[in-house]
Amino acid sequence: MQANASEGQVIANTDVGEKVNIDIVDANRGITNENNGEFVVRRDGTYGVIAAPQAGRLDQEAGAADFRCWIRVNGGNVANSNVLLNVLPTADGGVKDVIISQGFIPLQAGDRVTVVMATNNAQAQVGTQALNPTSVEPLVPGIIFSMWELCCDEDRHHGGRPC
Repeated sequence: MQANASEGQVIANTDVGEKVNIDIVDANRGITNENNGEFVVRRDGTYGVIAAPQAGRLDQEAGAADFRCWIRVNGGNVANSNVLLNVLPTADGGVKDVIISQGFIPLQAGDRVTVVMATNNAQAQVGTQALNPTSVEPLVPGIIFSMWELCCDEDRHHGGRPC
């Protein structure tokens, strides 16, 4: 699965995890995107997951803020998946950066994977930002999300299921 967000999303509440909306699917095999960002797996396995949000802030007057991003499975937080970016106010419109949450997660058929974000200062209007740098460049998505099932040659050559 390769998916991304065509629009940015501001975090509404301080210290409350909110699902990141992901509305465009570029490629897909064995994973579906339901409700703009709930990724449902078709079969049991171990999956690689990479969430790469373009984080920033809109309000430069609201003081320091952070952007946090992590993975949930079936509504529960995945251990050690949280990443944090300090998004300090600046005179020129603030810092924008991509941070990466990634890992390998054992999943069962029907499990739902979501990307979640939070901030310690919702007044700063922190969140993901989708940008169009110029009319001839592609979109900088609010997030790029990749997910795939892991397999190995041993599985394919010794009676295991194919990748």
